[in-house]
Amino acid sequence: MIADSSSCPYARYKALRQQGAVVEIAPGTFAITRQDTAKAVLRDPATFSAVVGGDGFEVHGPCPVKDQIAEIMADYPEKSVLMRTDPPAHTRVRALVSTVLTPAIVKTLEPGIKALVDALAAPWIERGEVEFVGEFAGRLPSAVTTRFLGAPPAMEATFKFWAGEVMSRFDGPQTPERQLEVARNIAAMGRYFLDQIAARRAQPRGDLICLLAHAEVDGDRLDDVAIVNVIETFLIGGHETTTFLLGNSLWHLANHGNLHRQLVANPALIPLFIEEMLRLEAPAQAALRTPTREVTLDGVTMPKGATLVVMLASANRDEQIYEAPEEVRLDRPAATGMRHLAFGYGNHACIGLHLARAEARIALETLLPRMEDIAPGSENPIARLENFMLRGPTRLELGFRPRQHHGPAEHVV
Repeated sequence: MIADSSSCPYARYKALRQQGAVVEIAPGTFAITRQDTAKAVLRDPATFSAVVGGDGFEVHGPCPVKDQIAEIMADYPEKSVLMRTDPPAHTRVRALVSTVLTPAIVKTLEPGIKALVDALAAPWIERGEVEFVGEFAGRLPSAVTTRFLGAPPAMEATFKFWAGEVMSRFDGPQTPERQLEVARNIAAMGRYFLDQIAARRAQPRGDLICLLAHAEVDGDRLDDVAIVNVIETFLIGGHETTTFLLGNSLWHLANHGNLHRQLVANPALIPLFIEEMLRLEAPAQAALRTPTREVTLDGVTMPKGATLVVMLASANRDEQIYEAPEEVRLDRPAATGMRHLAFGYGNHACIGLHLARAEARIALETLLPRMEDIAPGSENPIARLENFMLRGPTRLELGFRPRQHHGPAEHVV
């Protein structure tokens, strides 16, 4: 294990980088610590496969109720079509999904995102204090996703519940009874979206489900189960990235007031600030790969089937790439500042990165001018999820001086 829940991991990452670009951290497990080496791994799926791990119900050992789960999930036999796949299957699905998550389509969502930001901020923006994750950062991605899926706001809590059930299998061992419960909930999610896909084919609309249902490249289309899997990935993947990015950004500004004032005075710097926060505090700390053959990388030989922990967060602080890597620098050359691995790299780069950037930019452009003198809101203002795969705030108490706003804001209903 590279990082635990007790302390900041970046000193350990730095120590590993000093040992080498490839470090065996346990028998058969290798950490990839530096950026150029990480990119070499991530852009070579033929040598370093993304097919790591098996069925979600067998992450922590054999599943004694596997046959019952298969019966429960017969209509939606959950299968990875994006995250844990390699070319050519991955290439086909990504090409189809890429047609519906373009910068142009994300641009059409921006007015709706702005309206959601205003509505979510309305209950607390004049109060001068906020638990930022619970009252805003944790809600915005879910609200945007719900709207993009063409669902009513009342479905937001259900979507979050389903995403939590999918990921619960990775938190620790589950009893057979709990596994059956999780399977029933995932199956319910599958049935809901399969019904929605059928409805969009009968009566097209402009939402993500409809776009996926009609996506076509050279006559090729996704089948319905694959579309549900893409939606499942979208429900899960976009939430932590944007929530943690927003939380990390406000926490950094609470501790660097001059930077906050600089962004308010010159909002054009906000996209650069977002890239620096992605680099400095990558929500996704690592990606897993496995060699398809024995391979030597940076002088270290790794056997076929080994586990490679590609340390995205360590690569983002590589001293060989970045001057003052532990600082936010808004004057980094674009070629350097944008080469971070917060969204991954190569054929598995995050497919929702344009939407995540848009949500963060619109939120910061809207909130920062209305919050002055942001500061920690208590003696223990922040709690984080911290493990070797994910890191970010789960609670963030802030105080600030409200600044007069000249425009309407509505509460979320």
